[in-house]
Amino acid sequence: MVKKWALLRGVTAVKKQTTAIVWPKTRGVFKMQQSENNQVGVLRSDIRIELHTIPAIQLWHGRKKTDDKYQIPSMTRAISYLRIIEIAVRLDDPYADLRLTEFYQQIEKIKNLLDVENRSIDEVLKSVPTGFKATNATSVKPIDLNLFINVPSGYQLVFLLCEFDLFIRKVQLAKHISLITGNDASDRQNVIAHALRSLITYTTKYKRVGVTRKDFVENTPLASEAIEQFGPIPEAILNADKDRDRILATTD
Repeated sequence: MVKKWALLRGVTAVKKQTTAIVWPKTRGVFKMQQSENNQVGVLRSDIRIELHTIPAIQLWHGRKKTDDKYQIPSMTRAISYLRIIEIAVRLDDPYADLRLTEFYQQIEKIKNLLDVENRSIDEVLKSVPTGFKATNATSVKPIDLNLFINVPSGYQLVFLLCEFDLFIRKVQLAKHISLITGNDASDRQNVIAHALRSLITYTTKYKRVGVTRKDFVENTPLASEAIEQFGPIPEAILNADKDRDRILATTD
C-alpha cells in the first residue's frame, strides 16, 4: 500500500472575538460579518498520476529486502526524507541545504539525460515508412495513484517518474515494431532507471545533523564535530540565506 502524506495546509483565518457596540449599530454588524467571512477552509487539490510501465511502478514502490535481494528504497520513502530535509533547511542547517541543493542538481542532470534519450528514441520512431501509423503504447490496466505530498521538492521526483514512464512506453513501442533490439531497449531504459534509483537512494541516506549556520560563525564544538563527521560545507552554501541564493550559488 502506498504511504500517503497530508497535503500542504492552506491558509485559515483566525476567528477574532467581537464585542457588542452600541453606536453606531451598523458598525458592530459589519465587524461580525467580516469575521465570519474570514473563515476560510483548508486548500486541497485532487492530484493523481497514471503509470503504464513496470519499471516506473517499481521505482515508485521500491523493493523489500529478501534473503537473495537487497532493498531498493521507494520513491515514496525518498519524498518523506525530502520533507525532513526541507524542515532542516528552514531551521538553517547548512548540511540540509547542501543536500537539497545537490538533489536539485541531480534532478537537472536526469532531466537533461531524459531529453537526450527522448530525442534519440523519437528519431527512431520517425524512421517508419510513410503511411505507417502507431499510437503511443498504453497499458490496458494502468496504475492510478492519488498523491498527498506536502513537500514541494517531492513533486520534482514525481515529474521525472511520469516522464520516465512515457519514455519507457516509447522504447517498448520501438522494440515491438522491430526498430530496436531487446538489448538496445534494455540499455536505454536502464540508464534512466539507474539515475533515478541513485537519486532516490542518495536522498534516503540523509542524516539529520542539527547544526546551524550560527554554529559555524561562532565555531562551536557542534560545528567542529559536524565537519569531522560529514566534511566541510562549501562557502557558497554557508553564505546563502535564501533559497534563491542557495540555488544560484551552486548552479552558476
